[in-house]
Amino acid sequence: MSERDRLYASLATARAAGVSTTRAARLLDRRGRAGSLGDLLGWPRWPAMPDEGREQVWRLTALIAARDALPEVIDGATLRGLATAVGEDRLEAVLDLPPGGDAPLPPADLLGETGRRIAEAALPAALAMQLAVLADYGDPAHVAAAELIAA
Repeated sequence: MSERDRLYASLATARAAGVSTTRAARLLDRRGRAGSLGDLLGWPRWPAMPDEGREQVWRLTALIAARDALPEVIDGATLRGLATAVGEDRLEAVLDLPPGGDAPLPPADLLGETGRRIAEAALPAALAMQLAVLADYGDPAHVAAAELIAA
């Protein structure tokens, strides 16, 4: 995805969340300046995705956050459940990522809910406020990696 496409996707996320953009290329929220359009390049795209795309990103986010535990999983049923939840090719893409996800590995049926909490915690403050969720300074890198793999 080009930088321009990424910016347009981020603008769509801002619009879908009800965050207004000004002609002066600044994002505004009710309390004042939230950042520049350049800041939007780092915003996640999942809030503006259709339900299935959003759920896929959440499941992948949970796996990425727990990726250090994945190589230790030897139970075939567990691996099949994870592959079914995200797709075999996407599970392989997560396994190919460098170490860096030390969260506990949730069961396959809880990947979406766990990933949603992780993704919401990583939202920029202006977007979290518009979506009425608590941003907890989570790691946006997990979400960004999930969005790339889901694409």
